[in-house]
Amino acid sequence: MARALKHEDNEVCILEMRKNGVLLDLSISRHKKEGENGAILLTCSDGHLFADVYLYLLNFFDFIHPIAVNGGPLLMSFYSEREFLLKQIKKAKELKNVNTIITTTHWPCGIANELGLTAKEVSEKTFFAEQVLKYSIAGIESVLGYSIDYRRFASQNHQVPPRVRTYKLQNGIFQPASLVHP
Repeated sequence: MARALKHEDNEVCILEMRKNGVLLDLSISRHKKEGENGAILLTCSDGHLFADVYLYLLNFFDFIHPIAVNGGPLLMSFYSEREFLLKQIKKAKELKNVNTIITTTHWPCGIANELGLTAKEVSEKTFFAEQVLKYSIAGIESVLGYSIDYRRFASQNHQVPPRVRTYKLQNGIFQPASLVHP
């Protein structure tokens, strides 16, 4: 059974990640491969956040090929779901001839809540998903995003933006303790 999450603790963790440079302003244009006009988006299918991320990415690419399932990149931690997602991504890469994969998670997340994950653990699983992708699919450019829905913060004691904001997860910080190759 999943443990109960302390929302205040997760909020403090998110604010600390912003303060310490783990969550950075997202600038996709730096990651777009020369001559490439599209990207694959591996994300959660949460209807409250999907459109914001998708529409933002269309500012940088002619098309986005979404692979959206409940939990998105969090499912890379489970072998059977990982294999399904990798097959989908490899097929999309082949069909659309793109090498940029944008992997996004969000907080709060219903699947993360069901799994009993903290905001920090969601970031760690996002890094894990990126490592699996880089290990499994040669030649990809990877961008990690983390959307925070500040409207859902339980506490109003913090100085936070009054809306949803998507950040780039800074690579190399909050790396998972171990990586099990697929």
